[in-house]
Amino acid sequence: MATYICNLRNKIMRGDFLTVALFLSFFFQHTAADDTRNDVHNFRQSDFLDKLERDSERFLNAANPQHGSSGTPGRVRRATDDKNCQVIQESKLKKGVHTYAFNDSNANLALVWTGEHGQSLLALTTMEYFFFSAESHVWVSHDFGRTFKNVDKNLNGAIIKEQHGLLRHRSKYEKVILVAYPETEDPYKTKLYITEDGGRSFEEVDIPFSPDGQIVPSEGNDDWILAHSVNQDYKLWFSEDFGKHWRSVKDNVIEYTWGTKQQKTENFILLSMMDAKKRLDHPYQDVTLTLYKMDPDGNHITTLKENIYNFGSQGKFLFVATDEEGAKTKNKMKVLHISTDGGNSWNLAQIPGIYGDMFFSVLDMSEGMIFLHVDDYGDTGSGKLYTSDADGIIYSLSLDKHLFPNGESVTDFYKVQSMRGVYMASQEDPDNGVHTMITFDRGGEWDYVEAPQGMNCQDGVETCKLQIHNRYSQQRGIKVPSIPLSIPQAPGLILAHGNVADGLTETEPDVFVTSDGGYTWMKARDGPHQYAITNFGGLLIAIPKTDDTTDTVVFSYDEGHCWHSYKFADESLVVTGLLPEPNSKSLNVTIWGFGEEDRMWRAITIDFSTVLTQDCNSDDFLTWRPHEINGKDGCFLGLKESFRKVKPDAFCRIDYKFEVLPTNSACECKKVDYECDFGFFRKDESADCELSLSLDQLKVCEAGELSLISTSGYRKVPGDKCEGGFSPKRSMKDLQAKCNSDSIVNKKHKSAGVILVILFLAVILVAISVYLVKGNPPCKRKSGGTYRYSELNQGDKKDDAIDLSPVPNTYHDDSDEDLLA
Repeated sequence: MATYICNLRNKIMRGDFLTVALFLSFFFQHTAADDTRNDVHNFRQSDFLDKLERDSERFLNAANPQHGSSGTPGRVRRATDDKNCQVIQESKLKKGVHTYAFNDSNANLALVWTGEHGQSLLALTTMEYFFFSAESHVWVSHDFGRTFKNVDKNLNGAIIKEQHGLLRHRSKYEKVILVAYPETEDPYKTKLYITEDGGRSFEEVDIPFSPDGQIVPSEGNDDWILAHSVNQDYKLWFSEDFGKHWRSVKDNVIEYTWGTKQQKTENFILLSMMDAKKRLDHPYQDVTLTLYKMDPDGNHITTLKENIYNFGSQGKFLFVATDEEGAKTKNKMKVLHISTDGGNSWNLAQIPGIYGDMFFSVLDMSEGMIFLHVDDYGDTGSGKLYTSDADGIIYSLSLDKHLFPNGESVTDFYKVQSMRGVYMASQEDPDNGVHTMITFDRGGEWDYVEAPQGMNCQDGVETCKLQIHNRYSQQRGIKVPSIPLSIPQAPGLILAHGNVADGLTETEPDVFVTSDGGYTWMKARDGPHQYAITNFGGLLIAIPKTDDTTDTVVFSYDEGHCWHSYKFADESLVVTGLLPEPNSKSLNVTIWGFGEEDRMWRAITIDFSTVLTQDCNSDDFLTWRPHEINGKDGCFLGLKESFRKVKPDAFCRIDYKFEVLPTNSACECKKVDYECDFGFFRKDESADCELSLSLDQLKVCEAGELSLISTSGYRKVPGDKCEGGFSPKRSMKDLQAKCNSDSIVNKKHKSAGVILVILFLAVILVAISVYLVKGNPPCKRKSGGTYRYSELNQGDKKDDAIDLSPVPNTYHDDSDEDLLA
């Protein structure tokens, strides 16, 4: 919403009153959010809103022609012009195409799979206006989306919520909850409609509250869920039977989540609460909270940390932001505390001191370490990206000038799902341009993304590399229908939009593909596309998006070398979604869109098994080893992995039961398997850790106890599995003394660029995030005392909901949901 306000102000200043009038007409219609929570996919017919935003200011000094690529494009092989590409008969594919036309023009569509192998689906369409929702419709299919049946009569005329109105069970996919709007006579009560058979029948359940956000399932018990009602004393509600019965467990709850299996708290609720009197006297943003761990019945509650501002949890890590202990000044600095035992003990995070009005965000905690972004002073739109040790206590600078322009969830930081240790991010240039960086060792070293062989920039461009477009480009109006895509079921494979230049440009990007996790790339398609990966990477599907409407799909069976084109409809449609079945294993793909004139929804299901008719046998597979060209003999974190992948030219279909399981062997330990310990650093490209000062012992405060570290300068990298070889000695001795942040000695010593000093994190009060325009920003981010955990939202997650609201051409500005989450 904040971006709308900023864009509106800019348009008024430019005198663009026609655009302003249209803008106001649709101001309260949410824009498209490429969201994938709770296994629900969302699409919207909001292409008109995108068109209003496309004439906004471009970015990155892209108008300068020297940033563009030259006239030597990479060649894209097509089945029609390459003798090495197998010709596919159109008549065969036509047999597998099924079109269903909905008698439904509601602007929003949400879809969830309700059965194994993608056979059953449930679709929810909604239309919302200013203060009320006009209507909703529910449709179900049990034949892979070839036909649908309207089941509104089973819901007794209820109107289902657009936002957070659909939740699928974590393990029993046929169980789904639909959340209706509150009844007009009692705004604090509403109804749930629960199906246990994939939508064939529904049970109506009256509940004594109206959920104001997401219903959160537990990791420990799939039937346990939590809900929240702000308007009823901030009550937290618990159900142990997937929504059929509820009970209130606590009032004055501000934030809540379930614990995790790695913390051994999966059957407990983590929640932050405010004192009732404080809640009445002050807005909750202005007062501190208390973090608790509680059983679902609310009978046993344990205080984990008092006087916190925010908390986050993922994997083994639990963190809180608090005031600096012992500080006497009115404007207290904030510090970050980390726990790896479910909150039983806490360690003070040690990062270079941070002062002033700075934003911070924990970006990822999924690989046994923490990626942390901290803004540079002055709200520049970029900052420093840090990585932690295995305990989340000691932080090293990983990437400087890391782009994070709006302080919320719009960042190009991307974790590659198809190969361990690979991340991509955007970095700001000294001239305010932006370029892409990639790391293959979890942030240890970053480098440019190498351009495909044979692709060159214009004369005079020194750094000619592949620049990857992500969410920042989408927000700036660049036509990027899909962000980078990788899935665990397709090892090494990444699809991404990009351009070959010395920085990101405003020109429409092309599609690039890598099959080795990002080491080498090739150009796969000209222009922007919406794309998907299925059949364990044995099938790539794409929809051209150069124009607003299309009737053509292209696909590749050999990792993007050869592409085949097929006209899937007799009319051009506005395509909003391209979805393989939920596990990306089968050959069934559904194209979602609507007619440009009648706005009615269409679902086109294509079964590619009519083309790929031959099952793969053992001769059709090869052995692929990640990181094999990293100069370390394929070793990464002490392991050599190998995967079975289908050969690119096999032209066969992989069995649905195929499992992507790596074969591992331990590597011999070397110095690269160790990072420099407290007080040590690596000079230049040396593998040796040198003493920064005349010091071989350090005292540190961990879990409230003062410890003495005796070290030769090395400690093993978090998660490293190497064996034998180099084995430096390191020990910690408990000094039997209590300590706090003031107990840490030798604060001036450095370790790999890390100043061992107490972390003073800046106070950030309300995070109303507005993107930063280089030069003179029209609307700068307003920073306050919020510490944010921004868990990555970069594609479908196996256990999360799939959000399918119509994403208009899928390049978009801010959504209200992103800004207000």
